[in-house]
Amino acid sequence: MNAGKRPADLQIVAAEVEDSATRRLHLLMRQREALRPMFRATWDDLSHRFDAAELEAWAGAVLGLAHVNAGPACLTAYWEFSRQFATEPQIPPLLALAQMAKDICRIAGAQAATASLRAAPVARRAFGAGPPLARWSRIMQTLAEQAPESVAPACGRIAEIVTSGTVDAFEAFVASGLRLASGDRTRRLAFF
Repeated sequence: MNAGKRPADLQIVAAEVEDSATRRLHLLMRQREALRPMFRATWDDLSHRFDAAELEAWAGAVLGLAHVNAGPACLTAYWEFSRQFATEPQIPPLLALAQMAKDICRIAGAQAATASLRAAPVARRAFGAGPPLARWSRIMQTLAEQAPESVAPACGRIAEIVTSGTVDAFEAFVASGLRLASGDRTRRLAFF
């Protein structure tokens, strides 16, 4: 040690250890180098639009997807939709969409959850962003519960299915398919 220099005093800084979804999500993304750029861009977009409580709810939604092993494709699909949705005045429909994807992932798998998130922009254009989008999410959850194999095919044809432009017609379509092909996986796949 140089005699002319005094060693620096060690300063103990009280760390605020807050266990928030936001903090946990940022820590998780530090470990996911491939996902980090898309996450940062999404976070930056959302942080300009939503307040801290809304961002905390969104972070919790993303963690929910991560905890059901939805996978990178599902996370990026949710982030892409989130960035598009950042123009909307309220976040609840976006959170409902994450819950839908999480439930679909548990029931029908990550590919079905990803397909549903990729279909969401089409549903949003057809039905609107508020309560109709949340209702579409619930209908998709019902489809997953009753016909898990049909979620991805239905999402693949979503533009064709929603041409009526009303969520009521979409709900009637799903209910008809479930009723007509009840108990027959092959018929459900053919219908959807």
